Amino acid sequence: MFSRAGVAGLSACAVQPQWIQVRNMATLKDITRRLKSIKNIQKITKSMKMVAAAKYARAERELKPARVYGIGSLGK
Repeated sequence: MFSRAGVAGLSACAVQPQWIQVRNMATLKDITRRLKSIKNIQKITKSMKMVAAAKYARAERELKPARVYGIGSLGK
């Protein structure tokens, strides 16, 4: 049903990219915007760490009373 004849007929130029990426020097505005973005990402990451630490502490606190039952079941 599907033949490879159509695939073999592709020319080499069809695979090459149509455009070439050129990187220029970043302007001061670009650098400032990038630094601001990085600072915002740092703030978000810090707050996510704080939330995770609070959740972990809460889970540890709730687990403490249940450890008695876990240790008691090991002796049987």
